[in-house]
Amino acid sequence: MRHARALRLRWYLRRPRASDGARAATRARTGIAWLAVVGALLADPARGTELSCGDTDADGLYETEDIQACLDDLQGPGPHVVTLVPDAVFEPHLDAAPYYNELGFVELASHTTLDCQGSTIRGIGHTAKRAPSAWGPLWVVTNSDHVSHSQLEIWVRNCVIDGGMPASYDEDLEPFDHDIYMGFGLYGVHGGGLIESRVQNTHHACAYVRSSHDIEIDDNEFSDCGGANNQGSFGQPAVYLFQEGEQIEERIFVRRNWAIRAGSSLFATRISEANPQFQTAWMRDVVFEYNYGNQQGSGKPCFVLRGVRGVV
Repeated sequence: MRHARALRLRWYLRRPRASDGARAATRARTGIAWLAVVGALLADPARGTELSCGDTDADGLYETEDIQACLDDLQGPGPHVVTLVPDAVFEPHLDAAPYYNELGFVELASHTTLDCQGSTIRGIGHTAKRAPSAWGPLWVVTNSDHVSHSQLEIWVRNCVIDGGMPASYDEDLEPFDHDIYMGFGLYGVHGGGLIESRVQNTHHACAYVRSSHDIEIDDNEFSDCGGANNQGSFGQPAVYLFQEGEQIEERIFVRRNWAIRAGSSLFATRISEANPQFQTAWMRDVVFEYNYGNQQGSGKPCFVLRGVRGVV
């Protein structure tokens, strides 16, 4: 042991050799080369984009079209982060019909995070009565592909999503073309969610997850959802998990949310009645945890769970 310590001491105290400078120079060149590689990777637009969006078309208005224009400018597979100017209100521009998006006023591609920084994205409520051939979007914010069930990692954070429904209305007396009009929705998405946001004033669900998996609905506020202010017969949940056909709906986490006033239950799961053979096989591993709900004496339930196996 004493001999080993002596060897280490002699190693640290030895005189510098001529080759030490060459080694140091080589290490420096190698470090610089690695930094160049890392810098090139970080600068590669194919690896992701960060954009800040406001009045994109410089017309003096904040519109949902401004947000969509930013999203449409994203290049490469991502991951992308799009942030909105804080504390603004983005509304649709309705001079022309039909609206150019078919699914949502704001549609998100894969590997995209939308961070509103507290800004509001507002839908049109029931003010635009259009012919069926000119229906506007059925979501305020949703993913861009509801057919392939292949979209990945779509996140919405720090947003106020407002469906635009009035404080009181009667759909039975004032029919309009948004019978399935929702706030936030993910349809056929693998990975993603709604985080630290507020969704309100919708005719259908405030948050709707359909045929998706590995989704997080965490730390949000939901109010006046699912036609809560509708004096007519239509009513839907605030947070609605729905399985369609043979598509898997699993590992859905609904945690630490606050929900008040819905046209039906506050939280609900459902299996498509068109596929009874899959009613227990294809919605599973759903977690509802630390959620708060208040129906304010309406007599409507807080939870309605149907066709799901493995609920916490």
